Amino acid sequence: MKTFLVGMVALISVVHAWAQTPPHVWRPLMPGLAYTIRVNPLDKNKLYVGNWSNQLYRSFDQGRTWTISILGDLDAGNHLTTVHVCRADTNVILVGGYVMDGVMRSADGGQTWTRVLADSLNRRIWFISEAIVDDPNNVTTLYAVRGSTINEVYRSQDCGETWEVMGVVPDTMTTKLHTIAIRRDSSNILFAGCQSGVIVRSDDSGRSWRPVPVNDRFDLYTPDAEIPKIAFSPRTPNLGYAIVTISDPKNIKGNGGTLRTTDGGATWYRIAHQDTSLWAVEFQPVGDREDVWVGGFRTFTLPTIIKGDSIVRRSTDGGETWLNYDDVPWIPDEFGDVSANIWVIKHDSLSGRMYLCTESGLFLLDDASSTPATNGNDMGLDVISTDAGIHVRLRDGRDCDVDVYTYAGEHIASSNRACDHHIALRERLALIRVIPVTGPALYRVWMR
Repeated sequence: MKTFLVGMVALISVVHAWAQTPPHVWRPLMPGLAYTIRVNPLDKNKLYVGNWSNQLYRSFDQGRTWTISILGDLDAGNHLTTVHVCRADTNVILVGGYVMDGVMRSADGGQTWTRVLADSLNRRIWFISEAIVDDPNNVTTLYAVRGSTINEVYRSQDCGETWEVMGVVPDTMTTKLHTIAIRRDSSNILFAGCQSGVIVRSDDSGRSWRPVPVNDRFDLYTPDAEIPKIAFSPRTPNLGYAIVTISDPKNIKGNGGTLRTTDGGATWYRIAHQDTSLWAVEFQPVGDREDVWVGGFRTFTLPTIIKGDSIVRRSTDGGETWLNYDDVPWIPDEFGDVSANIWVIKHDSLSGRMYLCTESGLFLLDDASSTPATNGNDMGLDVISTDAGIHVRLRDGRDCDVDVYTYAGEHIASSNRACDHHIALRERLALIRVIPVTGPALYRVWMR
């Protein structure tokens, strides 16, 4: 009797959590370290994931199978934090990273590699976060920011084959550059996220830079704070978000958080997550609205009081409220550790997929983002309990595929190409995904 009551309490807790957040599953796609992901802009099936020690994971079937492309010495111990696929020629892939000196380039889809950016004095050229971006109006023009030694900003006008120094961010503004961003309505306005929680802006393609205010100040954050990601809306270029990472446990109060601009980056204000350390931010178009996602991070993998790792939040109302998507099925990495740091959240516009890059692997979000959910029978979908499991059907008679997942994201059953599906299930709680032959996928939380 006691076991039954405990089970019922757990079941009620899960149902309550789903009542607060739409039904979803984070499904593991790759169990290795994943520091960033790029999807081929012309082929949603081709994925490139930055691993470590000069290893780039490649998939040509949307993550079902993977191969590894080796860029150099496997004992290098570097982190591939930046991967870029050139829109003008998607065989061209560029990779940079932390403790990875310079930029490596492949012109054959990752078969062979050449170093195309290096320091003539052998000084470090590290990329701490995602630090290569392309010009929205010129597919062969790229910009990059250097994350160590010198705050140089680079430009390439031939898809990364050659690079030039455009300018240097003065060390009076910041000691380190982390990431670069560009608005979709401009080719010459650049933003860089920097050390000390500083955001700098250039209006002349990187030649000159100036800091922009955060909460009407230029010194809101302590020297250990970082701005690792900046994202501008693909639909509303004046709207953007940035996030702040906390590095020092002594500097938590008043630190961290999510920043927003509504004037194209002229001013930024913290709107959420104060005293929380974040590393990832991304937009997701959903119908007529744009959702925004943030992911948490802590610099030290040892126990710390910094709040950040394992946090995944989604806002559907412009940052006013945030839904909890923390229920990632964390798995050990190559070292057997479970470090719940979110490095990148990425939306692929071709497939509509949401990817999550973490130190526990690459995950895919299965949810109903593209299908408005209603109470009862969603969009003509019936899920009926039977003695053996469930009966699934679309009332309009369309054939469909059905997949069933546990709450932890394990795929436990499927049925293909039929109108009526009879699926045996022992589980008492599951997420059901129905993919019609035409139209969007439908989702239903099912409880026996």
